[in-house]
Amino acid sequence: MNRYEVHTYTLCQGWINCWMLTDENGNETSESFPTIKAAQIELDEFFADIDAEMDRGERATDEGYDRAEYRIYDVIQQRYVA
Repeated sequence: MNRYEVHTYTLCQGWINCWMLTDENGNETSESFPTIKAAQIELDEFFADIDAEMDRGERATDEGYDRAEYRIYDVIQQRYVA
């Protein structure tokens, strides 16, 4: 397991890691990252993909996400770092 997770704010559960990886058998595991930088790069790519979908007209401009609803969590220190 890596040290950092991207947490998303949800109405029902508060801040949770809902970023998942699916293996070849369909099993899901929580995604985590070895560094803050790696987690931030993944988060930035996620938002870039959403922006690109809106630019191409594949997603309405009001169907984006708020960056304030995403944080990077240090699993070892059990605190948010970004």
